[in-house]
Amino acid sequence: MVKVLVNGKILCIRISSICADGQPAEYVRGTRSGVVVKPGDGEALAKAVLYLKNNPDLARELGSSGRHYVEENLSIEKIGKEMMTVFNKRR
Repeated sequence: MVKVLVNGKILCIRISSICADGQPAEYVRGTRSGVVVKPGDGEALAKAVLYLKNNPDLARELGSSGRHYVEENLSIEKIGKEMMTVFNKRR
């Protein structure tokens, strides 16, 4: 799930996260990068997709927000530096 979210955000695709709870849903809410709907609720998913279709400015904003988060927090350089910090503390 996270890989799909990250890949979509890099492309500035608006994402509807099909999660009611858990880390992916909190991530989407926290970054304002998509719409969270309850798993198995096809009607809510359809409404979310139509809402984004009918509100293209919001859809672009959500996509841009997700892309910004990925660029700032999930770049290979940033993750590499964080990993090196953890590894160096373990020595």
